[in-house]
Amino acid sequence: MNLRTVNEPDILKSTKFVDKPFVSIVVTTYNHERYIEQCIHSILKQEASFDFEILVGEDNSSDRTREHCQILAQTYPETISLILHHRENLIHINGRPTGRFNFLYNLSHCRGKYIALCEGDDYWTDPYKLKKQVDLLEQRKNCALVFSNGRVEYDEGPHESHPVYRAEALHPSEYRAFQVPEPITGIKDLARGNYIHTPGVLFRNWIREEGIPPYLTRTSIGDWPLHMYTATKGDIAYIDEELFVYRVHGGGVYSKKSAQDKQEMALGQFEPMIGALPLEEEALTAFLSYVKKQVLNYLYDHHDESAMDFLNPLFKALDTYHPGFVEKIMAEHEAQLAKRPQESIPAPSLYQRALRRILGKHWS
Repeated sequence: MNLRTVNEPDILKSTKFVDKPFVSIVVTTYNHERYIEQCIHSILKQEASFDFEILVGEDNSSDRTREHCQILAQTYPETISLILHHRENLIHINGRPTGRFNFLYNLSHCRGKYIALCEGDDYWTDPYKLKKQVDLLEQRKNCALVFSNGRVEYDEGPHESHPVYRAEALHPSEYRAFQVPEPITGIKDLARGNYIHTPGVLFRNWIREEGIPPYLTRTSIGDWPLHMYTATKGDIAYIDEELFVYRVHGGGVYSKKSAQDKQEMALGQFEPMIGALPLEEEALTAFLSYVKKQVLNYLYDHHDESAMDFLNPLFKALDTYHPGFVEKIMAEHEAQLAKRPQESIPAPSLYQRALRRILGKHWS
């Protein structure tokens, strides 16, 4: 699909810019003036026998990020293409402005055989990251994507840095971490929930031929829905080496959100994906199980009429493509409610009215 553009971004690209990159690295940045130079320099330090391009998408920051990016592009004209975005092109999702246009526009301009991702507040720590990942995908033609371990660093608070993937349990207040993945997984595993960290990713560039799937302009989160589409094309490989740093800081968009906002971001991925992804039976079963789990968690915490309003589009999509699945979710939710203290349950009339309004023929 072609992205709707109100004001075409300004692309600053030198005549010296690399002609035929083997790898494209997408860097999306907004208000990262403290971090963007470290991010870009960590990519420039990559030791590789192939050419690569860095596409830096700067989303018209309110700090000095754009200025830093312009200096970097002028200093490294052979490698950096700077894409200066305009706020008129912002894609609003669930009524909120996002950086999705920046991300998707940059992806659509990648010319390499492979695409790597690194947001402007993260950075790579191994100068052979690209080489290791390219070598793996060149050798394993059945793999569509490879990702690696990395470290989580906290700019604030008492938390110590730790690996993204590790076997031992984490303190509850630490940033979400994951069990060490298997060396090879697939879409049926990824359909149960995302375990791939963006700065550790390299994937085959299917976008050159197919373009951007339309549903990616509507999902509340960009990375998991993108990886899910990539995973329809092959296996997912994991390298158990720390190749990047994911930074947690107060200026991060996600870290500023409330618990309810984070739940709604997770749920907002599903409705655009339903019916848009070519999932075989096992992967589809895993995907729907994940949807049900997230909906039940949300309703357990937010079982009022406004929560029902939020879930309405998702329920309608489920009813269209998977008739009967909404009833299963609500039956489990009512079973959950029956186990809760009566004072914590909304007035039955309000609750049933919301159900009738949203589910229509199912709950008349």
